[in-house]
Amino acid sequence: MSNLCHNKNPSPPFEQVRRLLPVLSQLLLSQDIQVLADACWALSFVTDDDNSKIQAVVDSDAVPRLVKLLQMEEPRVIVPALRSVGNIVTGTDQQTDVVIAAEGLPILGLLLQHNKSHIVKEAAWTVSNITAGNQKQIQAVIQAGIFEQLRQVLEKGDFEAQKEAAWAVTNTTTSGTPE
Repeated sequence: MSNLCHNKNPSPPFEQVRRLLPVLSQLLLSQDIQVLADACWALSFVTDDDNSKIQAVVDSDAVPRLVKLLQMEEPRVIVPALRSVGNIVTGTDQQTDVVIAAEGLPILGLLLQHNKSHIVKEAAWTVSNITAGNQKQIQAVIQAGIFEQLRQVLEKGDFEAQKEAAWAVTNTTTSGTPE
């Protein structure tokens, strides 16, 4: 299923992929690391597209499960789950709100402190996309205390993570309120 979702040239008809989404969402409950990783990668490929495809993933109830998987110790699962969540927050404000409602912000704050630099970069990218949203979303990031972790990334992170953290700050200052 992951390979089917990954294929972009040509992409399979989305109605075929849409039928797989409930199964992929259920696979996120597996205890098998490889099954979890493959299901997360498949969802990351689906969400790396337009908002209607992101919405189909949201409608499959996968978001709370993806957010929960961000807490695993296994990078083979964290990376594709984080990419999926990051892709979802590139969608509409309502799609981003689903990630926030699933308690994604505190977990993203923890991932900004991860020992793997590529996970820190992806977490910062995800936060930067949330801060590109509306004022309520920016306020949620502030209230989650994520700016302390972003400051640490700006001070000590690798260059790629620093760029994403800088975007999160920039988005906040351009879209947020003075309060």
